Amino acid sequence: MQSNNSTLSSYNSLLTSHIKDVAKFNSSTKDWLSDSTAADLFFKDAANRIVREELGLLQDKLSTRQKILTIVKEIADSSKFYLDRLVGISAVFEGLIQLVDRE
Repeated sequence: MQSNNSTLSSYNSLLTSHIKDVAKFNSSTKDWLSDSTAADLFFKDAANRIVREELGLLQDKLSTRQKILTIVKEIADSSKFYLDRLVGISAVFEGLIQLVDRE
């Protein structure tokens, strides 16, 4: 059983590191979304759309800038969901490891 405890502890350590990495990635993504670069992409495109709309040249498809922002927002939402799920599962996993350690 000692080998199993060591394996579980090692796995839990990797899981904890992974959660920290995903949290860091999610934080960096949120920072990027709130950065002036993302704002510039959005506002430049919004201005272009207004001009096109006024001139009757508005196209129905998304611009490259809008696609970039849409994808990055999707990544941010997905990584946040994934992180929240991992944190919850990790807590249960740690609790089970403690039960095995007591056996």
